[in-house]
Amino acid sequence: MEKANRFIKAFVTFAILSTLYMYVQTVAGSKFDFTTSIDLAIPFIPETIWIYITNFLLMLYAIFAIENFNDILIGSIMAVLISVLCFIYFPSDYPRELYPITEGFYGWAFSVLRSTDMPNNTFPSLHISLTWLLTVSLIKESKKKCINIYLIIYTILLSLSVLTTKQHFIADVFGGIAVAWLSLMIAKRVNNEDKRFHKRSI
Repeated sequence: MEKANRFIKAFVTFAILSTLYMYVQTVAGSKFDFTTSIDLAIPFIPETIWIYITNFLLMLYAIFAIENFNDILIGSIMAVLISVLCFIYFPSDYPRELYPITEGFYGWAFSVLRSTDMPNNTFPSLHISLTWLLTVSLIKESKKKCINIYLIIYTILLSLSVLTTKQHFIADVFGGIAVAWLSLMIAKRVNNEDKRFHKRSI
């Protein structure tokens, strides 16, 4: 029953935040260019889209595996809200037209990805924020070294994939990590205050 409640909470939250995210894409402009020589040197590797899209599997795993579910729920909400504010006030535009791919499966996959994830909401990378937030939360609770090593390797590979799929600038990656850290701190503070409140009311 608890797992079902977790899934429902996560699904409803995801639906609301996704709607907000999609709406902001339509109103955000294009003002900042975060391109660096490192971004230009990183090759476009279409095959890494397989790594890029797996963060949804990590989300599903975290929903059922993590003990402090409220931490990741509140943390994810904060990460999206902080990112949305950045999309509005620091709109950037990734020049994805420089990396066209129109043939075969990867052409279809990138057309779907780029039609739902517009290039004017790159900073910070919400993909990175949510992945790092979940990974850090899972590692804090896990007592299995092999799982922690896997999570670390996976998170590094996913962080690289946002660059090799040409979805984000390198600045977006560091911005996303910062948002993950801030969101976790806020979530922890909110949950601690909530626990204190319930103790006083008993």
